[in-house]
Amino acid sequence: MATAAEISADIDAVREARMKLASGQRVDEVWRDGRRITFGKVTLDSLTNMLAILESDLERATNEEAGRPRRSSIGYYFGG
Repeated sequence: MATAAEISADIDAVREARMKLASGQRVDEVWRDGRRITFGKVTLDSLTNMLAILESDLERATNEEAGRPRRSSIGYYFGG
């Protein structure tokens, strides 16, 4: 698993890519000398989903590095 620092860097990269896509700076297709080069299609939704996954991974990695358990115990209640 990646470290918290690596995941944080990935989050920054995805945020930057999302801003470039939203502002129209990202190019999907380039024509040169009569040839077309097409890059992978990325949507705003796919970048947002990736960001949510990375943020979850960051929280998990941060907890593991701090020595905190992945899950807390389940509380119980005796009703009367």
